[in-house]
Amino acid sequence: MEGLVAFGFYICRAAESHPLSNQNPNKMISASDCLCYHEPQIFLCHGWKPRGDDENYISRFRSKDEYLKMSEEINGLHNSGLFFEDGRFARIEDALYFFNTYFRDQDLILISVSSRLDYLKTYEDIKYYGNDDMDGFDAIGMDILGWDNYSFHSFLCNSLQDEFPDIRFNKYGFIETDYETAALIASKIQGKGEPVDWFPVAVYRIR
Repeated sequence: MEGLVAFGFYICRAAESHPLSNQNPNKMISASDCLCYHEPQIFLCHGWKPRGDDENYISRFRSKDEYLKMSEEINGLHNSGLFFEDGRFARIEDALYFFNTYFRDQDLILISVSSRLDYLKTYEDIKYYGNDDMDGFDAIGMDILGWDNYSFHSFLCNSLQDEFPDIRFNKYGFIETDYETAALIASKIQGKGEPVDWFPVAVYRIR
């Protein structure tokens, strides 16, 4: 949608449990790390204590050498301020590189999250790089997010969807509506749930 700006890219692993899991739990994803895992899981990578070098996490890679190479590269990106602890890539080229190099063989979904600039300017911690070129991206719904120090909450984290019995969700757990309607929903839940400023987000699937 014209006028939206991408503020992050996530490699999402479908949630094992989700507030909407009675629909299709194999596809439920979110930009909120309360609801699903994002890759790479930097806290499980080499050099992070006490959870780094997790044996189960290492086993997801083709070899330990590949895991260590991935860890080195994601730590470098994190140190440069282009990858964040909630699993958000600031640039699409980095998200695509890690997805294609390390996670293509796993059942993961790469998404872009976008919103209007007037919302994003209120958050000093959220980086964004120009307008979102959505050619080749598949629109997969809307979400309502709020920034909380180091990560996002979705309005689903507090079951705020119950305030709106008429809204419908798709297989990914996103609202099936347009951006302006999502903005109206966000305005109606201000002050409810987590102590955050809720804002509408358009979600696109890249891979």
